[in-house]
Order: sequence, then structure tokens, then C-alpha cells
Amino acid sequence: PKKEKNPPKYDAMGIHIKSGLDLCDCLDVECPGCYTPCPACTSAKCGSECRRNRHWEYQGYLTEGGDVLKNPIKDWTKKEEEEFDEFFKNR
Repeated sequence: PKKEKNPPKYDAMGIHIKSGLDLCDCLDVECPGCYTPCPACTSAKCGSECRRNRHWEYQGYLTEGGDVLKNPIKDWTKKEEEEFDEFFKNR
């Protein structure tokens, strides 16, 4: 079988495949959902795009208060983590 170049990060129910977690896009593992209900699946855990069968995941983001939040369940390579840290270093 041909290996998919960019396999989905989330399954058909919006569950993160690698971790098995129903992770909110705010990246808080304990969050019950803090977004407006998704127009596609009605989950309050989908950010800008429905998590169902989604092929990407948030690496992290900068809050309005200036804190950098990093995805706690992402399987980071050393290079990815260094690039992420460098990108947000002076922001």
C-alpha cells in the first residue's frame, strides 16, 4: 500500500490520533472547549478549522498577554522545537 504523504493528525471524530486525546485547539489539555461551536461538527474544541480528519495541528501560539503556548502533545523533533523557540524568542 502507498503511504500517505501527509496523514491526518485527527480522526473522523476529531480525536488526536497519536495521543488519543480530545484536545481543544487552545492547547489546554483540560479545556472542555472554548471556541464557538464548529459549523461542521458542533464541537467547541475546533479553532479556525474543524478537527475531523484534519491533517495539521497547532504547534503553539502567542497570547495577547505575551505568553507563548507550545503544543503539549506534539511529537517535536529537536529541529522543530529549536525553530519554534527561535521564532517566538523576541516576540
